[in-house]
Amino acid sequence: MKSLLSLLAIVFATLILLVMAPVIMIFKSYSLWMNNGEPLHVYFKTIAITLDQVGASIIYGVEDWTISSYTHLLAEYEDCYLARSFELFINMLAIVFEKDHCKTSYERERLELKKERGER
Repeated sequence: MKSLLSLLAIVFATLILLVMAPVIMIFKSYSLWMNNGEPLHVYFKTIAITLDQVGASIIYGVEDWTISSYTHLLAEYEDCYLARSFELFINMLAIVFEKDHCKTSYERERLELKKERGER
């Protein structure tokens, strides 16, 4: 009985550590580095965009593009069937946030790239 309780205590402590450690790290890093008057949701949006760009780098091998925008580029201009299917899937997931997410994301990326290059 004691060994079972010990095992349960170890499992419980491990679960708490796995759940709480990332949460504590996020709030600590936010308070140390990002606390310049911006709300916490801005910090989380920045993290989400960063993870999205890392995902695009892993999936497509491109930098400074998000998964959504590059998927739209492939589906629309390269006429890739797999990209069209993936674009439909992403748009279904993102319907809560905006309609036609991939196209909107692509247009935002294009505008940002034009601004960086100094084009009109």
